[in-house]
Amino acid sequence: MVKAKLRGFETIVEDNQEAIGFLVDRGYGRLEDGLLTLSPVETLYLVSEGKIEVLDERDSSLSIDQLLSIFLSYDPDIWVKYLVYRDLRSKGYVVKEGVGFGCDFRVYRKGGYGREAARFLIFTLPEGRSYKLSELEDIASKTKRLGKDLILAIIDRRGDVVYYSLNLIPSKFKADREVEEEL
Repeated sequence: MVKAKLRGFETIVEDNQEAIGFLVDRGYGRLEDGLLTLSPVETLYLVSEGKIEVLDERDSSLSIDQLLSIFLSYDPDIWVKYLVYRDLRSKGYVVKEGVGFGCDFRVYRKGGYGREAARFLIFTLPEGRSYKLSELEDIASKTKRLGKDLILAIIDRRGDVVYYSLNLIPSKFKADREVEEEL
């Protein structure tokens, strides 16, 4: 099992180039100066799968519950993000951190990681949380400008994930709709 060190909210894999190569080839982490940095969701997933062991500053092994407690202090939505991440990984997708403006993840087509850019941007939306349609429209617009497809990942109270594609209504149709509403 690969040993890693927790530093703040990131997990660092060092001194094991074979393990680093294995993880990088499968789309995990960010490689810088020979160190592999894993995000919190990657860490939770790899620990839950038994692929890595995370140690604290005293070299004590941290359980997934302990890690979750630590990560929740940095990101109150980490559990919801983990559920989506785990679901996508279990379906064979490579999942990386989002590109900003509200998107949580970039997702590569199956077999496309390393050969092409991510095709999908994932926006996680826990059941019961409300968003203005204008916010979602803004995210969809930015996503479209990047040439990507926006996917809403809706997580219900039981932890099940359902995915919806969100497309923009072309502005011509928007204008037509506004005119019709005025009539």
